Amino acid sequence: MKLIQLAAPGSNSGKTITTIVLSRLLNEKGYDVRGFKCGPDFIDSKFLSIATGNARSNLDLHLMSEEGMRKAISLNYGEMGIVEGAMGYFDGIGRGTKASAFDIAKSLDINTILVYRPQGEMFSIIPKLKGILDYSEGRIKGIIFSMTRKMMYHQLKQMVEENLELEVLGHIEQFENLQIPNEELGLIEPVMVEEFSKNLTDAAIITEETINLDRIIELMNEVKKEELPDGQFSGFKMGIAKDMAFSFHYGENEKLLEKYFEIEYFSPLYDKKVPEVDIIYIPGGKVENFKYNLSRNTSMLESIKEFHENKGIIYGESGGLSYLSKELGGAKMCGVLNGVVHIGNRLQNFGYVNVELSQDCILGKAGTKYPAHEYHYTYYEGLEEPISRVKKASLTKEWQCGYKLGNSYFSFQHINFCGNENIIENIISFIKEKKCI
Repeated sequence: MKLIQLAAPGSNSGKTITTIVLSRLLNEKGYDVRGFKCGPDFIDSKFLSIATGNARSNLDLHLMSEEGMRKAISLNYGEMGIVEGAMGYFDGIGRGTKASAFDIAKSLDINTILVYRPQGEMFSIIPKLKGILDYSEGRIKGIIFSMTRKMMYHQLKQMVEENLELEVLGHIEQFENLQIPNEELGLIEPVMVEEFSKNLTDAAIITEETINLDRIIELMNEVKKEELPDGQFSGFKMGIAKDMAFSFHYGENEKLLEKYFEIEYFSPLYDKKVPEVDIIYIPGGKVENFKYNLSRNTSMLESIKEFHENKGIIYGESGGLSYLSKELGGAKMCGVLNGVVHIGNRLQNFGYVNVELSQDCILGKAGTKYPAHEYHYTYYEGLEEPISRVKKASLTKEWQCGYKLGNSYFSFQHINFCGNENIIENIISFIKEKKCI
């Protein structure tokens, strides 16, 4: 698959709009395009999926390692892939470049196109770009100006070509009818997806006249597909919560889990009971936005609690933990956990972390370590003792989290199984042990 990365000096530079417009343009040209998002972000990767018409994937050096990233690419292999950077090009863990978009591009040996949005500046752009180019180790091969009018673009193009050795590949207009919806809501209604997709196609058709698509394709690097060994299918069945409330899914996680389990998706919002499975996986999402809808589905709440009380195995992750508590922001939840989850007015913990289990549980034996990610406004208040040590990847800050109850485990950390396939194997071993197989 041929890959190219689009990155920017910082956030709010038009990366996502530029990436999805380019992806849709390639799709309209008949290419089999796949979208990849650098970092742990769930939101932007959804738009990549809409733009390409294919499953979304993330690429993350902390959560996956290089081996895991190549596995994720192989699980979502196509003809071409567009990789959207995260934050600023060099922004990594803490004050360094580790796990940054730059670090990912180096690890995969792919070229980068810089997306730059001029904001109240003219020649000042040149020294900024020169510094970025000098630090990029020759990886940046071109620039696209985002949210830029035609008249301004021609001036910028001439200025860059006169002062820098940097190929100007075109510009993206500012499309008033193509706005990224509010993160709190996302694209939750099918009619919104349909309208967004139509506007995206219109923008792509216009953009064909404003960028050098042929040259962008020439700058792509070939990344070979890794031969993935067939996962040892366990014969077990996994139920995964998936609907508007539980939408934080890594595409590569789903594809990898399908190699080990028979998967049945269910909706805590609309279904009446959990499917007949060996294990339930409840991932994260904007659960607090749907707390009253979830609370009204009493049949599902009772079904999940009954599953747990009958020695069922549940893994609840972030929003999944909130749903499995007794209450979430005053709304009744499943009551598997005895405590309540409060909704704070600021982020409680966010960013990359490393986790170590201090007791045996579904994810592994005591001493098992794995990388993870947190991003939540919620916090748990209960009597259960946490069984995991969590350490911030960039700091010495450390805290306790993760709750074991019966055969189940709940925590605020998100896991990407592409970098932690041993965790899947631990889960299978746990199921076998409980079933005396």
